[in-house]
Parts: sequence; structure tokens; C-alpha cells
Amino acid sequence: IQKQERRKRLILRRSRHLARDREVRQKRLHLRGSQRKAIIRRAADNCFSLCGTKRRSVIINSLANRLQGETMATMFSSGDGYEEMMGRHSKKLAPLFADFVRVQDNGKLLDVGCGTGSLTQVLADRTHEAQIVGIDPSKPFVDHASGRFSNGKRISIDHGSAVALPYPENSFDQSFSLLVLMFIADVDKAISEMKRVTKPGGTVAACVWEKEGMKMGAIFWEVAIKVDPAAEASAEKMAVLYHEGMLSDQWRRNGLTNVVETPIDIQMEYKSFDEYWKPQLAGVGPTGVYMNELSPEHREKLRLALMKRHLEGRADGPYTLPARAFAVRGTVPS
Repeated sequence: IQKQERRKRLILRRSRHLARDREVRQKRLHLRGSQRKAIIRRAADNCFSLCGTKRRSVIINSLANRLQGETMATMFSSGDGYEEMMGRHSKKLAPLFADFVRVQDNGKLLDVGCGTGSLTQVLADRTHEAQIVGIDPSKPFVDHASGRFSNGKRISIDHGSAVALPYPENSFDQSFSLLVLMFIADVDKAISEMKRVTKPGGTVAACVWEKEGMKMGAIFWEVAIKVDPAAEASAEKMAVLYHEGMLSDQWRRNGLTNVVETPIDIQMEYKSFDEYWKPQLAGVGPTGVYMNELSPEHREKLRLALMKRHLEGRADGPYTLPARAFAVRGTVPS
């Protein structure tokens, strides 16, 4: 047993060292999925050779989760910035998602990847008796949401990961996730965790942006790549790009029953181009991380190109951008 523990500690130390390798550190926010996987696999090979372990897949998954965690921490490092950039759109989507999942006012409800609390707020508004628990891997988001619900006796916010929920089996009556799964590399693990902590007969549901559905982001990368072709390497920040049917396939693959999937459409409204542009400077999300890396000159060039694309020859003023998401719900079998 002691020998196994020493080997495990050695693997962990070596994995951490490789995950911080200069090559990985410089590229982890820019790599395409295949490139990132190649670096992770190479690191795992080194660990495999060093330690003689046969559990190579365990090391690969560990490194992938670690790299993804570092990327997520960089993208979602400001609760206030997220509220300014995406919070208002989450607030529009959350009530429609709640209608679809049929929120129950009893027992315990879990909001996985609660962020700054858009869905948590809707759950609180629609219930009177249910206990609501939110959990998020971003400490700034947890702090923001905790402050938001500091007076709510039925609401608690925890710090933790969707792929390792810190709750016993059958802890919740319903488990939800809004705009989270597309950022998780090991989606099946997250779904299985939500299923594990949900009681038999309970609902597990999620909502994600459609692959090309969020025009705000699609237009940004379309223009950014035209201005600077190197931006294409930064455009793929979501671990999973969803199209119709993917969510329901994932739910069925993980053993959930009575699976239903539906599209949800909203309109993102802007009073002016500046209302779209200024939140991009907060450094939140894939676009914010990319913006922080640009020189002032390059950033101004991008701003002018984006303004031209958004206004399409019109005078600056109110305009809307469509957005489409997919939602799924399923039942934990008895």
C-alpha cells in the first residue's frame, strides 16, 4: 500500500509539473482541441514511462481537467464583468429554461455551474419551500452569488466542480445546469454526477448555446479572424459545440429516461454598439481573454470592424441579435 501511495504521489507531482510546462502554459488558451489533447497525451506518456503505471487514461483525464480548470479560471474571473457581458442574457434565458424543466417547489434543487446566480434567482422566485443549492468552480462567481443571496435562508452557494460534485447520492430532487456543459471537456462525467446526486424519479436538465446560435459570439470571431487570421486559434474556447439532438443523445447515453429536448430562442437587445463593445473589455469569457491579449492599436482596429459589421450601414442606435439555445430534461430511473 505504501508503495502504491508513493507511486500515486510521484505521478501527481510529475503531472502537475508537465501541466505547467512552458509549452502548455503559453498555448493552453489558444490550442484547438486536437492540439491540446496531443500535449496532454504526451505529458501522460512521460508519466507512464516514469512510473510504469498502466492507468494512462486516468492521467490523461486528470491533466485535461486541470488544464480546463486553469482555462475556465482565466475566462470567468470576474462576477461583475460576467454580469455586464452575459448576465442579462442569462436572465432572459433562465425563466424560459425553468418553464421547460417544470421546477417543483419541494425538497432540494441543485444549480450546477450557478455562475452569478441567474437561474438560482429564478428558482428562488418560483418556489417558497424548496431548498436551493448553487455550486460553481469560479471563486469570484461564488462570492458574487453568495453576496446576492446573503439574506436567503433557503439558498446556499458552494465552491466546487461539476465533474466532482461534493454531495452524497440522492441528495436532490431536481438538478439543473444553465450554459455550463459546453465549457466542460468531460461532459459525460458532469451528467453522471448530476444523475448520481439526484433522487430516483427526479429531473436532471441542462441548457446550452447552439453551435452557431449565439450571434454575439459568432460575429465577434467572424470579424476577429478577418482582422487577424491568428484569432482562429482562440475562437474554439467551448469544449463542446452543440447541434440539435446532441444533448438528448448524451442524456440517454447516461441512462436518463423520458428525455425531451427543445430549442429556446431569445433576442439580445443593445441600445447602441458601445453597449455591446464595452463589456468585451472586462476580460470575461473567450472573447474577453482574447481582447486582453491585443495591443491598443489592434483592439481599436477590431472595434471599428465590429461596429461596421454590427450596424451594417445604419446609424448607431438600438438593435438586436438573435440567440438560440438547446434545453434537455430527463428522469433518473427508479
